[in-house]
Amino acid sequence: MVMKKIRANSVRSPSVAVNSQPFLDGLADGRRENWRNYMTHHVYKVVELVGSSPEGITQAVEAAIEKAAASLRNLRWFEVIETRGQIENGKVRCYQVTLKVGFTLEDP
Repeated sequence: MVMKKIRANSVRSPSVAVNSQPFLDGLADGRRENWRNYMTHHVYKVVELVGSSPEGITQAVEAAIEKAAASLRNLRWFEVIETRGQIENGKVRCYQVTLKVGFTLEDP
């Protein structure tokens, strides 16, 4: 059987209603309202970044975000979608992470 790798954004899935109420119930009243306002009034552009560091995964994430922040405004969130590493002589030489980073679009 031949398996094809399908890019995540090449497959359209039906709309699904997400119930965020359990998450919201765990927040204090003020934070709950702030979260709803923050998350519901933005449109995000998502870019994919790859960061690397010989020190660790956290440093690789921070390197990617710091570099992106130099040319992109309004960075808001990130998601680590893949981690890798390079091995040399039986030891970890470098860590590499692939991130999705979201930033808000500015009003015209």
